Amino acid sequence: MKIWDDSLINLQEQVYVLFLNSRNEVISWRCVNTGSSKATTFDIKFTLSCALNCMATNIIIAHNHPSGELRPSITDYQATERLKMAAELLDIHLLDHLIIKTKGFYSLMDNKKASSI
Repeated sequence: MKIWDDSLINLQEQVYVLFLNSRNEVISWRCVNTGSSKATTFDIKFTLSCALNCMATNIIIAHNHPSGELRPSITDYQATERLKMAAELLDIHLLDHLIIKTKGFYSLMDNKKASSI
């Protein structure tokens, strides 16, 4: 299943969310925002309303850095923390936040640098 628009991965930041059931099977996915070449944001209320709409138990968020830099920014950490806290109130678990580039990715969970995960 291809969910990433390769033509935009190096041009604009995009934020995608995978919605998973309790067995961590993908039940839906959505691009929740397309930003500029240097930044993007996403609406936590909209993201979680999509999760509730498909009855997701878990979510994974992913976005790209057109610069090719995989290290998370302070804003990435802050957005992850806010999303995690809001999701927990709805009994939805944020499993990871990935930063994607054409050849590689950075997992905040694997790197355990985000206190939010």
